[in-house]
Amino acid sequence: MKHEYMLSITFTNGDCNPSMNIPRIRRPVVEGMFYPEDTHTLHHTVQHLLDLVPDTDPPHMPFGMIVPHAGYVYSGLTAAHAYKSIQGKNIDTIILIGPSHHIPVSGISVYPAGDYITPLGPVPIDASIAEIFLQWKYGECIITAHQEEHSLEVQLPFLQVILDTFAIVPILMGNQSQSMAQKLAQLLLSVIKTSKKRILFIASTDLSHYHTAAAAQHMDSKVLPLIETIDPDALCRFRDEGLIEACGAGPMAALLYAAQQTGITRGLIKHVTHSGVASGDHNRVVGYVSAVLYA
Repeated sequence: MKHEYMLSITFTNGDCNPSMNIPRIRRPVVEGMFYPEDTHTLHHTVQHLLDLVPDTDPPHMPFGMIVPHAGYVYSGLTAAHAYKSIQGKNIDTIILIGPSHHIPVSGISVYPAGDYITPLGPVPIDASIAEIFLQWKYGECIITAHQEEHSLEVQLPFLQVILDTFAIVPILMGNQSQSMAQKLAQLLLSVIKTSKKRILFIASTDLSHYHTAAAAQHMDSKVLPLIETIDPDALCRFRDEGLIEACGAGPMAALLYAAQQTGITRGLIKHVTHSGVASGDHNRVVGYVSAVLYA
């Protein structure tokens, strides 16, 4: 992986230490697989998905969103149903929280500064807010986790097409326990209180993995009311008991805990599907949901 220039970082957590220059550019790893690598084709694909979604959302900005992270052919339309809700909104910083699929992370891993790159161009990282997460007791900077991870990357083209200017804080959650989700929620709330910026939270997750379509729909149907009623306690309990599956249950629970503590009582389910709808294979499917939480 090539990097045009490097960034000196003075954080001491994880991979970020005074003696190490980290890549300032985080290059895409799933372009041409999860989404088109050609700039024009990618923009057209995302815009087409957004155009398929009717304008039905309230005019005010959401507190947060839950979106899937599979290939666009499978979950792109589901994601578009959530992203349409921020069309025309002014957002300064988007805090993206997804699971770390490949590299172990004991708490959270934050990319500290620089740019995430997609075929549509660079997405700047809000270094000042990223530093808040890095200085947290459970914050780390594990660059290798970000270099291999797709759960945040696939969100960026949607944001680039639908928003004019914005920055991100890329966070990968390794420890997805209920306790960690509660702690992270407290940090999210403190960022809202101390920052004067317009902030949106996005939790990235897929649902059940590799069941028959009927079994997946039955399992995923248990997740929906937990989002609708903002019930992170039940979400964590159902996950721990094996009643539901979600690779990003921790990010989703953290968002729901933060929403719950701000007084949000309802979540709006935007779209639900599974991979078999696109692939035609209903024997081993992955489930997807998108939802929007309004203050």
